[in-house]
Amino acid sequence: MAKFLDLFKWAMVVLVIPLCLWGVKLEVNRAVMETTLATMEKDHGEDIKRMEAQIKEAKDIQKDVRANNDQLIRLTTLMDMTSKSVDEVKGLLRDL
Repeated sequence: MAKFLDLFKWAMVVLVIPLCLWGVKLEVNRAVMETTLATMEKDHGEDIKRMEAQIKEAKDIQKDVRANNDQLIRLTTLMDMTSKSVDEVKGLLRDL
C-alpha cells in the first residue's frame, strides 16, 4: 500500500508541475495581451474616433441620398403627369 501511495504521489508531482507551468504561461500571455491592448488603444484611439466620425458622416450622407431619391421619384412622377397634360393640350389645340 505504501508503494502505491508513493507511486500516486510521484504521478501527482509529475502532473502538477506541468500544470503549474502552463497556468503561469497563461497568466503571462494574458498580461502581455492586456498590455498590448492598452498600447493599441493609446496609439490608435484618435484613429478610431476619426473613423467613427466618418461613419456617422457617411450615414448622414446616405440619409440625404435616400431623401433626394424619394424627391426624384416624386418629381419624375409629376413630370410624367405634366407631359401627359401637355400632350392632351396639344391634341386639343390641334383640334381647334
